[in-house]
Amino acid sequence: MVGTGTGVGPGKVAEQFSTDELQKLKEKIEAEIKARKDLEKLSKQIEITITPEGLRIELLEGKDGTFYEIGSPKLSANGQELLALLGSELKTMPNSMLIEGHTDSTPYSSDNTYSNWDLSADRANSARRLLQQDGVRSNQVTQVRGYADQMLRVKNNPTDPSNRRISILVKNDNAPVPTLSAANIVDGSTPLPGSAKAKALTTKESKTQPAKATAAAPAPATPAAKPAVQAPASTPAKPAAATHESKPATGAPAAKPSPATAAAKPSLIDRLKSILPGKKK
Repeated sequence: MVGTGTGVGPGKVAEQFSTDELQKLKEKIEAEIKARKDLEKLSKQIEITITPEGLRIELLEGKDGTFYEIGSPKLSANGQELLALLGSELKTMPNSMLIEGHTDSTPYSSDNTYSNWDLSADRANSARRLLQQDGVRSNQVTQVRGYADQMLRVKNNPTDPSNRRISILVKNDNAPVPTLSAANIVDGSTPLPGSAKAKALTTKESKTQPAKATAAAPAPATPAAKPAVQAPASTPAKPAAATHESKPATGAPAAKPSPATAAAKPSLIDRLKSILPGKKK
């Protein structure tokens, strides 16, 4: 339900604006800007978008300054008029808000006592003060941030004037938080159930599991291969022994005459017979 007036105070619980209601608020603010001639000409420097975080309203500076005086946290006449318009609409919302200040990369000055960090934070704070002056509750703005040139809008041109901006985020505090079971939590980065990433992860796991089982089968073959690797370790010892043992065999023929050599010489008996006197017939 969309409330009217402030509608929110101590002891009251208000429903947060849904995305559809934020869209309606976006269209209403854009229509009111176009209805004012002083602001309608600046409509190209006012961007209002719906994001997963909520409704983001960005006031983009021009070359000669649009919503703030050059190099100053002081709001210009256009800046004051626009923030007054926004305050009158945002104060009716139960949603909390945060305000961010950004600069380009041009150094603020050579004096280190004040830098782009100070300027970005001071501009965000001056926007907060004016919004609260026009009815935004003191507890409705929960954060004020100064980013200097650390979050450039035009990264390929760090000195682009539109990098100097104020961003007001009406947070979508009522966005549903998905319930995840402990079994589905993987490395603390489980995708949302039903998302394309979650389906892709499920498909990948179903394909990977059979592959793991197949890869595990050849594992026993690895220990069996070890004896084959150890076998060559005993092989070099055998040739060494064989070489050592073959040396006596080489000298053996020199000690024993072959049968052919023994037959060529007369035996000892034959020589004795030829020496001894025998009977003569």
